[in-house]
Amino acid sequence: MVTTVAVYFAIGRLLIWAISVAKPTERLWRLFGQCDFCVGTWVYFALAVTLSEPTRYQAFAPIMYVPVITELILAVLFSLTATLLRQGWEAKFGTINYS
Repeated sequence: MVTTVAVYFAIGRLLIWAISVAKPTERLWRLFGQCDFCVGTWVYFALAVTLSEPTRYQAFAPIMYVPVITELILAVLFSLTATLLRQGWEAKFGTINYS
């Protein structure tokens, strides 16, 4: 379970970074206002939908599972966590220049 969450988190963060620096996705990056949280929400949502297994979410939402809403809530939480970790890393160890 912990390994699955860590892999999900890492793949999502790498996709967010790739979208922010790659030339083919520059238009998409500008569409979301160059916002890690905004892009991250949709990246993690897409990952949650493609990797969806209702039994996986029993640890997060043991009471009930609503297919789209559960994935969207988890996407927002993972995106917020990724954004806060990145900003904390920048504040502690200096700036990260993506371009």
